Amino acid sequence: MIAYIDSNRKFFGVEPICSVLQFAPRTYYAAKARPLSARAVRDSELKPAVARVHRDNFGVYGVDKVWAQLNREGVRVARYGAVTMKNALASTMTALPDQLRRSLTWDRGKELSAHAQFKVETGIPVYFADPHSPWQRGSNENTNGLLRQYFPKGTDLARWSAEEIEAVASALNSRPRKTLGWRTPAEALNEYLLSSQQQSVATTG
Repeated sequence: MIAYIDSNRKFFGVEPICSVLQFAPRTYYAAKARPLSARAVRDSELKPAVARVHRDNFGVYGVDKVWAQLNREGVRVARYGAVTMKNALASTMTALPDQLRRSLTWDRGKELSAHAQFKVETGIPVYFADPHSPWQRGSNENTNGLLRQYFPKGTDLARWSAEEIEAVASALNSRPRKTLGWRTPAEALNEYLLSSQQQSVATTG
């Protein structure tokens, strides 16, 4: 999002672009003023070493082999933690109403390799989509596409505060969707919860 505004601001100006994208100008200016995170600085330092290992191995080394080779050379490279992911996901999911957390369907990334412990701790079963089958997670894939309008692939989210990320979520949840009959996700969720509550009252009454 920031890169997009940067590349177009001289033609349209920051405020008009932000108005169309439903993105607060102050969020843009705050992001521009914020110094790079320690992770972003470290990533920029590691890029030459990563490129070298990839090149020296005929361009066939994937993420795991590049990571292993750098660590063999004494270059310490951190990995995204599955435990961190599990803890954050458990905290978010358990805050939802019971009827909204019956199961979780994920892709086959390593970030959810702690799925068994997640299930034990939360009671929420986890399912994995088949390889190369994004249609099995249609809503998730669609939402990822919308998020890319704000956070292009490769964006360092450490530069954004939790409040700013929540603001993006709020903007997306307030955007009408064709699949919801042009209701917003917030409206559809509210209707569902009200309906579930009424059915519960009718059943127990």
